[in-house]
Amino acid sequence: MSQSVHFDVIIAGAGSAGCVLANRLTEDAACRVLLIEAGPDFPTVESLPRDIAEGLDVGQSQDWGYRSEPGAAIAGRSIPLLRGKLTGGCSAINVTFSMRGWPDDYDGWASIGNKGWSFSDVLPYFRKLETDHDYSNKWHGQTGPHPIRRQRELSESHQRFVEACEVLGHRRIEDHNQPGEIGIGPAPVNTVDGVRRSTALTYLAQARSRPNLSVLPNTTVDRVVFEGARAAGVLTGDGQVLAGDQIVLAAGSYASPAILMRSGIGQPAEMSRIGIDAHVELPGVGAELIEHPLIGIVFHTYSVLPPDLPGLQTMLAIDQGEYRFQVFPWHQPSGSPESPDVFAIVGALLNPRSRGKLRVGSGSSDASPLIDLQLLGDERDVAGVVELVRTIWRISQAQSLRDILRPAMIDDWVERDDEKVETFVREIVEVYNHPVATCRMGGDGLAVVDQQGRVHGVRGLRVIDASIIPVPLTAQTNLSTIMIAEKLAEHLAA
Repeated sequence: MSQSVHFDVIIAGAGSAGCVLANRLTEDAACRVLLIEAGPDFPTVESLPRDIAEGLDVGQSQDWGYRSEPGAAIAGRSIPLLRGKLTGGCSAINVTFSMRGWPDDYDGWASIGNKGWSFSDVLPYFRKLETDHDYSNKWHGQTGPHPIRRQRELSESHQRFVEACEVLGHRRIEDHNQPGEIGIGPAPVNTVDGVRRSTALTYLAQARSRPNLSVLPNTTVDRVVFEGARAAGVLTGDGQVLAGDQIVLAAGSYASPAILMRSGIGQPAEMSRIGIDAHVELPGVGAELIEHPLIGIVFHTYSVLPPDLPGLQTMLAIDQGEYRFQVFPWHQPSGSPESPDVFAIVGALLNPRSRGKLRVGSGSSDASPLIDLQLLGDERDVAGVVELVRTIWRISQAQSLRDILRPAMIDDWVERDDEKVETFVREIVEVYNHPVATCRMGGDGLAVVDQQGRVHGVRGLRVIDASIIPVPLTAQTNLSTIMIAEKLAEHLAA
C-alpha cells in the first residue's frame, strides 16, 4: 500500500474509548496516531452546542439517527437509539452517570475465559481514569482526567425519594462505586459546574497539542483494508485510503461490528447477502447484542425544584437475585408555580436475558445498520420489567412521596392486574442506550476479540469499545468503556 502519510495507529471513532486511546498512545512522542471521527469536532467548551455542553439532560443535536427494527415483543414498535456523532461520542451526550457496576460483573468476565478482567484486575484502571471529588481511599483515584462528584444537597423531592426507599427497606449508602454498596444514595456523575465532561473535554483536550496526534473529523470509516492476512489501513467514506501499522475500531457497539462486516469479517452468509466476500469467518460479529430495557413512569408534583439544583441527584440500586434494577427520580421543573412539574421515576432491568442481532443493510457506510434488539424477547425479561413497574409504584406510594405526587400514567391496578401491566410494559418500554457484546471478548465460538481486543484471525486489528463487553453490566457503560480503553492502551502501546 502506497501512502504519503503513514501512522503507527489509526483509531476509528473518537468516542468514550477513542479519545482515551488517542491520549495514552500519544504520550509516547514517537507514536504517530490518527483519530478519525464521523461527526464534527468541537475542541472547546465554548464551541459546543448548548445541549452538548450542559450536563443536566441528554444531548440530542449530534445523533446518528439509528432506530431499532420493529419488535414483536414490544407491540411492533421501532425505538430510537441515541448515539453520539461527534468527538466524545456518547460521553458527549449522556446524562453523565459515572457508575462502575458491581464487582461480580467483572469477575463474571474472567469466569467465562477472559483472564485479566476480574474486578481486582480492572480496579487499578478505574482508579487511574478518575479524579473523585468526594473520596480519596483505596477504591478511588485522584489524578485521572475523568472527574466524578456527587450531589450532597438534595432538593425536597429527591429527599422524599430517599425516604421512600428507606421505608421500603433499601439501605442508605454514600458511594455507589464502593464494592458491596447496594441501596439508595447520591448518584456519581461527571458533570462539573453544569458542564458535561466528555472524553473530548478531558482526555482528548490533554493530547490536542501533541504533534504526533492528528484528528480527522466529519469522516466515516467504510472498511478495513488488508495486505494479505494483516490489517494495513482503512478506506474512508469519501474514498481515501489511510495506512497504519495497527488499526483500532472504537466506533461503538453498532458501528464497530458494521465496519467489520463491510470488511469481510463476520458470518459468511450474512456478508454474501450484501455482496461482500468473506475475509475471516467470525459468526459472533453483531450476533450477541445486549441492551438494558428502560421504563419511565411520569407523575406530577407542585414541589418546585430550586433552579440551582440539578434534576438528577440520587440513585437506587436493587439486587433481588433473579432481577437487578436501577431506579432514579428525574425532576423537570415547569418553570411556573401554577403548572405542575414533571417528576419521573425511571428504572432499568440490568440483567436482561434477551439477545438481539445487528446486520448491515448494504455494503455502504452511508446505510444505517439493521438493529434487531429482541427487546423483551425472553419472557423472563417481561416478568422482570413488570416487577420493576410494581417496584416504582410502591416507591411512589410511600408516604413521603404520596404527599406530593399525583399519578399520570399508572395507578394501583399495577399491583393486581397482571395482563394489563404486561401490556402496558410492552407498549412503553424503551432502552437505556447501553448496547454491548456485538464484538464480545472471549475464546468461544461467538467471541470476536481476545482479552487484548485483538480480532480473532486477523493481525494488526483490534476492537476497543463497549462492543467487547461480554455480559450485561449492572451500570451504565460509559465508565467501563473508559476503563477498557485505559487497560488496552497499555497492551497496544507495548
